[in-house]
Amino acid sequence: MFFRFFLFLLIVYLTNKCGILNFRYFFLTTTLASVSLSLDIIYQYIFGFDILGNKPTDFYYSGFFGGEFIAGGYIQRFAFFAIFFTIILFKNKNYIKYIASISVIYVLAAGILFAGERMPLILFIFGLLLILLLKIKIKKILFLSLVGMFILLKLITWSDQKYNYFFKNSYLSFFNQARTLYNPGIRHWNKTERWDWYGWENKDKEPNSEMFIGQKTNFYTVKYESLHKRIFLTAIETWKFNKIFGNGFKSFRDVCQKLAEQPDVNLSDELWPNKRNLICSNHPHNYYLEILTETGIVGLALILIIALSFIVFIFKNYRPINLIYFENLILLSATISLILETLPLRSSGSLFTTNNATYLILISSIILCHKTLLKINKSK
Repeated sequence: MFFRFFLFLLIVYLTNKCGILNFRYFFLTTTLASVSLSLDIIYQYIFGFDILGNKPTDFYYSGFFGGEFIAGGYIQRFAFFAIFFTIILFKNKNYIKYIASISVIYVLAAGILFAGERMPLILFIFGLLLILLLKIKIKKILFLSLVGMFILLKLITWSDQKYNYFFKNSYLSFFNQARTLYNPGIRHWNKTERWDWYGWENKDKEPNSEMFIGQKTNFYTVKYESLHKRIFLTAIETWKFNKIFGNGFKSFRDVCQKLAEQPDVNLSDELWPNKRNLICSNHPHNYYLEILTETGIVGLALILIIALSFIVFIFKNYRPINLIYFENLILLSATISLILETLPLRSSGSLFTTNNATYLILISSIILCHKTLLKINKSK
């Protein structure tokens, strides 16, 4: 079944090589989709419902996606195509280019922020910082955009609205969970922010549970250790069942359950001071750990070799893609998007689901078309 992704990659590469595929339509549709979704989420945040009548769920604003909390990740994945499309569209109109580009970045950032997903916003900001390292003449646009984004974030978190308390504590908890990856003794509760997430009326009460308060909603209040850290360590333990070839595709949930049921399991003392720290999920929430546990060292080595070839491409073609041509910018958009999607330390969905795998193959196939794209630029 996974062979279909290779066929997809091959079709994109060959249709581009034969001059059949026109990436301009891809640029246009991704821009329209990401910007319109962002505007719909902003509208939903202001009025309490989007243009289709969908209402937010538990402070998550998902716009067209309704009850699926994937809007922030969707916008982030195609955001850089929208930004560079705006730049190329107004390439010869400086003032309009500045205003339009900054406006698009603000709209995309607000859409990701109000969607309530923390990792996409962090990746979006990191992607903008990556572009600053390049020699493209848009540094003023990026600098003003980043300053405006931080002001917007500060204004929202300062506001005494109950929705904004959620955003503020959500991002504070994200920062604290990231810190506990290196220092598990850090507590997540900030007593100056007495918001316990199980009801606006109870915001001044002290939380009475380390993990969950079961009133009204299932929002967590205090965590003493990152759940992602526990899942990552669990993935390492499941990998030990078959280190060379792994346990098979989508096997993490089953192997983890077997690990939890074994009374005499030999867990690493340094990782598992007690067995209750083990936590199971459908997947390890990290692409590399998922590959390691399900395909073993062999699978991870193959993936790293492929990743190395992309890294070589980026360094080899660094200078040519700095020029503001359409072909350069779509190649640069795909490269930045692929870097953000495959960062080793980020949390992620499952690699072997149709949604994530299709996106990775799509972005990779664009980069594989680099010879054709760069050849067009040389002719210019």
